[in-house]
This record gives sequence, structure tokens and C-alpha cells, in this order.
Amino acid sequence: MALIASIAVPAAALSGSMVDQEVQVDSDTEAIRITAENITNDTADVAIEETVDGNTSEVFTATLDTSNESMDSVEYSELDPNATYRVLVDGDGAASISVEPVEASSGVGVSTSTLSDLQRNALIVLVVLFTLFAGTWLARDYLDW
Repeated sequence: MALIASIAVPAAALSGSMVDQEVQVDSDTEAIRITAENITNDTADVAIEETVDGNTSEVFTATLDTSNESMDSVEYSELDPNATYRVLVDGDGAASISVEPVEASSGVGVSTSTLSDLQRNALIVLVVLFTLFAGTWLARDYLDW
């Protein structure tokens, strides 16, 4: 379980360096999500630093943009459960910003969200072919071949 579940920072606290927050992850953490609402001047820069064995490096950068929508979010998912992460958000201000670890699903059910497009298409073709074969097999006594 992640040690820091979520933090929402009110607008009054946000100017310049809006967020500087450490996030602990473990093997159940799927991603770190940063969400902002109504960013002053529309954009804020996000950087995530990873620290492993005392060595720190920047592993992710992105821009939150609320020029078209009132909310925007970004996620970083290439996590090392042995690392600690620091999330930095810089900008002129925002109504709120939250930083939260995203926990992996419980394993109940099937998810294709981690499959590439090619893998997902191959799976669809296999399911369709299996369904056709199974239907033909069940209907073989009624078919006049």
C-alpha cells in the first residue's frame, strides 16, 4: 500500500512551485496520477524524480493544460517498487492539485488495458475464431454438409 493516499492543495497555497511532494510506492502501485483543476494561465509543468539507492534522476515530465477543460491529469506508470518518487508541479496557481498513487486492480476479472493494440487485436481474432468453431461444433448435427 502507498503511504500517501492523496493530497489536494487549495488555490491559496499555489504559486510558483505549487507541489513538492514525496510519494512512496510498492508492488501494488500501478501509477502516480497528478490532477489539476482550473490552472492559472492554463498550464503547469510536472516533473517526477525517482530515487533508488541514493541516486536521484528525473524520470517523467509533462504539462497539465486546462485551457479547454476545467481539469487535466497525467499519469506516470513505469514505477520501481524499490524507489521513492518526488512530484514537482510548477506554475502560477490552480484551484486544486492532487497527487495520488493508483493501486493495481485486485485481480478479479480480466483487463486488457495493459495489452498493446496488436495483442488486443490478436485476442479479439482468437475469441471470434473460437466462437465460430464452437458454434459450428454445436450445430454440426443440424448442418446439412
